[in-house]
Amino acid sequence: VTDKEGLIGELETQWEGRKLVYVHDGAEIDLSFYSDIPLKRNLTLMSGRNMLTRGALIHTSQFPTEEGTGNLFVTKGNHVTVTGLRFRGPSGSTKRDLPETAAVYVSFSKLVDMELDTTRNQQGDVTRVELDIEIDNNEFYQWTNAAVSIRGKSRASVTAPEDDPAFCSTDPVP
Repeated sequence: VTDKEGLIGELETQWEGRKLVYVHDGAEIDLSFYSDIPLKRNLTLMSGRNMLTRGALIHTSQFPTEEGTGNLFVTKGNHVTVTGLRFRGPSGSTKRDLPETAAVYVSFSKLVDMELDTTRNQQGDVTRVELDIEIDNNEFYQWTNAAVSIRGKSRASVTAPEDDPAFCSTDPVP
């Protein structure tokens, strides 16, 4: 996809099996006035960010309205991958009184209610939930809360690549 209409259209469709949505490496997509865009089960959203290619830029210049949240994307199912993209939030300011924004929101509590891969004991109680959400090789900057917000009761782990000095940076990599 190369534009807002194409991206939103692809993400709103229903599909069986796995779905790959590739955002053209040179695309710059403004998603201002959008929030809670669903990342549904079995989805890979990707671009070609690597050492030689910047990858697509997805950005917003708007803070959330009273009706919306500050989350640009929200996971709505298991087996979701977001990779090789750049995400720019609405403000580079360090003021603490700004509305909270996040590029990707993962709510473990909400996902447990969906079709997750679970293991149950003999009484039918869930003893293990397998959550497969991978967010890697992306660049995030100018988000006022967190680039990726993980909420709920879980033992989520975030691994930072040791060779990526920009992993915790607030500035975009040139």
